[in-house]
Amino acid sequence: MRSRLARKILPVIAVFGAGCGGAFSDDPISPPPGVLCAAGSVPDWRDWISYRASLNTASWAAIQRENQQWQSIDAAQTNISLAPGEKIGLARWHPQISPHQWAILEIFFVTAEQAQTAFPCVPSSTKSLHGTVQGLESGTALPGRLSIGSTYTDLYNGSFTVDGVLPGHTDLVASRLDAPPKAIIRRNVDLPNGAAIPLLDFGSAWAVLLQPHTLTVNGANIDQFELRSQIVTERGTAGLLSTDYARSGSGIRTLTLYSVPEGNLANGDVQFFSVDPQDYRSAMVFFRHPSDRTLTLGPDPTTATATHSGTAPNQSLRLDMPSQQEYGAQVTFSLCSAAAGPYSTGTQVSLLVTKEYFDATPPTWSITVPDLRSVQGFPGQDIRAYTLCGMQWLTNVPFVFSPGATHDGDVFTSLSYETNVVNK
Repeated sequence: MRSRLARKILPVIAVFGAGCGGAFSDDPISPPPGVLCAAGSVPDWRDWISYRASLNTASWAAIQRENQQWQSIDAAQTNISLAPGEKIGLARWHPQISPHQWAILEIFFVTAEQAQTAFPCVPSSTKSLHGTVQGLESGTALPGRLSIGSTYTDLYNGSFTVDGVLPGHTDLVASRLDAPPKAIIRRNVDLPNGAAIPLLDFGSAWAVLLQPHTLTVNGANIDQFELRSQIVTERGTAGLLSTDYARSGSGIRTLTLYSVPEGNLANGDVQFFSVDPQDYRSAMVFFRHPSDRTLTLGPDPTTATATHSGTAPNQSLRLDMPSQQEYGAQVTFSLCSAAAGPYSTGTQVSLLVTKEYFDATPPTWSITVPDLRSVQGFPGQDIRAYTLCGMQWLTNVPFVFSPGATHDGDVFTSLSYETNVVNK
């Protein structure tokens, strides 16, 4: 079985994950204050939790310091010095690796502190662990899941292997997803490379029976949706506890979610559930007290406008979108080249901007698209000639996000993709 980064990738690449910081920890190598790890653009738990996702581990290629021009970053450079509170732009390029995939240019407009937290340096060495599980139901599509640190693997009765585990102390969450749902949580785990994880037995007293509750979802245009219940432990392991589905055309708005009883939680644990309807509106609700709940999804978005001015080589492109409280933390614009549409191959550009870059949520999100043709490492295309093909990500999930700082009932609403755009 193949282990994967614990993140969920939505139909259009933006970030759980990716995508957020603070309480999670896989013992990353944190840079000193004022220093950004030049190769720290790896996907991690933030790509998953906030529904951002990166294609690979490309290093930063360009930076724009506050009130300065874009500059290349030397490929051999290890660290980038940053001033506290500095507003920066960061860019990286993911070349097209197959005829069926996009080439991706990602641009982030963030603060220095957000960049340091969201893109940490991580150890190059990882561990491979193995073990045995029993007590799962046979014959189901996905009977169980194991999460340890920022990696996970699916579980079936018998032996398993989990690769890519980062060094350091973390927690382990193993879940039985079929009836009756159970969870095994082991704290402060730090096994050596090649070690065996002690037997995971869902018939033992160590397996906690999860509590069922109902969730009713309200909002327009809901046809089908998925419900996922999860736990985030105090050392940052995000474990899946249960899933439920409302099928297309069923008219069902109430599903069952399962949670760890409050008496089995550590002080730093937090639970949450996420809802992903077919129309790309989603929500995360954090809690410590399991109970029946009703959730109302966020509103439809405002219209985003791309304004093209001038002619090559002196053209310009400005992106504007009236902000909404329900999605007031960050937005990601998506640009397409003439050869690429929202679902076709070619070159796509994503531009993410946070409210902290503007000091607060602005009345209108506004970005001037940069000209990167003179920056070494980028293709010679002028992305200012591209069109606005959609919004990849609208959300009130903070870019630097700590689940440990949430409160019971906190709701984070998002839109994962929206084509309500105008090109001028």
